[in-house]
Amino acid sequence: MNHLQSLFQLYPITSSILLILGSLRVLSIIYRFYNFLYRKFLRPAKNIFKNYGESGSWAIITGASDGIGKVFCKSLAQRGFNICLIARNYDKTEAARKEIQEEFPGIQTKIVIADFLKSIENPSEFYQRIADDLKEKNINDIAILINNAGVGKISRFETMEFKDMNNLVSVNIYPTAFMTRIIVPKMLGRSKKSLVINLSSMSAVNPFPYYAVYGATKKFNDQLAKSLSMEFKGRIDFLALKPNFVATNMVKTQPSGFVINVEDCVEGCLRDVGWQGETAGHWKHDICEWFIMNVATKNMKAKTSIETLAASENTKEMEIKV
Repeated sequence: MNHLQSLFQLYPITSSILLILGSLRVLSIIYRFYNFLYRKFLRPAKNIFKNYGESGSWAIITGASDGIGKVFCKSLAQRGFNICLIARNYDKTEAARKEIQEEFPGIQTKIVIADFLKSIENPSEFYQRIADDLKEKNINDIAILINNAGVGKISRFETMEFKDMNNLVSVNIYPTAFMTRIIVPKMLGRSKKSLVINLSSMSAVNPFPYYAVYGATKKFNDQLAKSLSMEFKGRIDFLALKPNFVATNMVKTQPSGFVINVEDCVEGCLRDVGWQGETAGHWKHDICEWFIMNVATKNMKAKTSIETLAASENTKEMEIKV
């Protein structure tokens, strides 16, 4: 204590500046902690149907037959939206549609079958066919688009197959860009605001070894949402969902620790709709994002990535699909 007093006496101006900066830093930490508590536990969720929906409004979800996409379908059906499921496997998609229809008989459900892996061959023709299918099925008042379809690949860059790189670009980037291009003009003709949610990833927040191509495609989804939110401010809300590990076919694990289930991921995301332009979804993943951005060193990230890569190689589950 005497030593500190001596420093203040010898360097009063410098000491005062350091004291002020330290105090500001402490206040910043307190504010960020309070803001986190308010956003995740105290702030009320907005009424999504009231803000975006009308009688007969549709929500379109890609990658809808399973996992996060299917839970988005159920959550939005519960809120009163008609649901259009887009996925590549007819049997799985039709089964999901029937399940949702039985659970929520007061809404309409329809499907569009599209294998996004093939979209890169002739994008104009491929996405025009989807647009025509939507029109033929009288899916007109489109209030919400969830760009959820995606594939993943954890791999050493120098040994990644060209086919896998092509799949990452074809499924993670093309559908997000082209589906948004198809739907946005329809949304602009509505009397209410609309909503677009892009599935990004925590790997888009900060670089990770072995996630290079996957993370780059997810960064595209993040950047597209942020840019378009400025372009269509006041008319269409855009939200980038950037979760960490979620217990889906992609992760191939059970919920535990900071691995959350799909329901918590989706509800955490929908809780932030209309309030902000990006979210990690669940509060656990907010903590993960803060840790990655502020605490984790390059060595820590590399160690985590190496362990994930090794586990994938051992189980031969390198390819992950939604």
